[in-house]
Amino acid sequence: MNNKILVTGGSGFVGRFLIEELLQDSSDTIIAMYNNSGVPGVFKSSSGNLEWIKTDLVNDDLSETLSGIDVVYHLAGYSTTESSPMELERLNNINVIATQRLAEACMSSKVRHFVFVSSIAACESSLEPVIDERNGYPITPYGDSKKRAEDILIERAKGSYELTILRPSALFGEYHEGSVYELVKKIQEKRFLIFGSGKSLTNFLYIRDFSNLLVSVQLDSKAYGQVFIAADKSFHLKIVVSWIVDALNSNLRVMAVPSWVGYILASIFDVVSLVLNRSLPFSRRRLAAMLNKTTYSNTKVTSIMGVDCKYGVRKGLLTTINWYRDSGML
Repeated sequence: MNNKILVTGGSGFVGRFLIEELLQDSSDTIIAMYNNSGVPGVFKSSSGNLEWIKTDLVNDDLSETLSGIDVVYHLAGYSTTESSPMELERLNNINVIATQRLAEACMSSKVRHFVFVSSIAACESSLEPVIDERNGYPITPYGDSKKRAEDILIERAKGSYELTILRPSALFGEYHEGSVYELVKKIQEKRFLIFGSGKSLTNFLYIRDFSNLLVSVQLDSKAYGQVFIAADKSFHLKIVVSWIVDALNSNLRVMAVPSWVGYILASIFDVVSLVLNRSLPFSRRRLAAMLNKTTYSNTKVTSIMGVDCKYGVRKGLLTTINWYRDSGML
């Protein structure tokens, strides 16, 4: 079929990989939105079925842009760990109001399928050790903004268009300097410690596995009306660290120290951070993530969509670390 696909946040991390996947079908037309950042250089000489448009989702008229669109991938969003009034306003404007305006514009157009990339932050905590689509809830302003956006979309979609919501866990991959890059860098520089037994759980997802999932749900009736957690299998932190060490071609041994030492250090860092009024590389929040015992279940998405991770965390780490090295980041 010749579908016309709109991708908001097309110049972002997820956007560049999704567009790369979508371009595999030359019969589709792709309209990619960007705002603050420019068009990625890799796409500046792309084929004629990809068009870039600069759009402010909070303020611009969206009706003309959505004319004739069959599928919307809404990736645009804003993430922060800060909770100042200015940051809370940005979260509300970009994650909530922009999503509401886009949803309302879709209601008056002929959009068939709306795919929303939310975040695991919308369900990152639970009283149960295994978090699924039914028992998780947000605990941060960012997560709350994503959950509010989800609720708006579910309400607006009724009788208007099909909706699929995906909540990816911590994404990593080439072109991204996130938590995995920080971890790799610290391990390479011998500045990383494992607090506790190292059996805390990680919940990473390689970007190419996520982009494959995004393409697979497009106009698939099995995905209609669904909220999916998008996650790979959980692995013990010490296992992930060993894979990183192998990918670095290093014989480095990462030291493990008791968790109580970590609590003392994290408390000191938090006090210093408060005095300096800026974030530091270690905190009680980061320690809690390192001692994480919860895991995100991908049972629903794999059972309904029949999609599993083609690459996986270990292969994704190897590819990503090689890219870091080739790019001069290591």
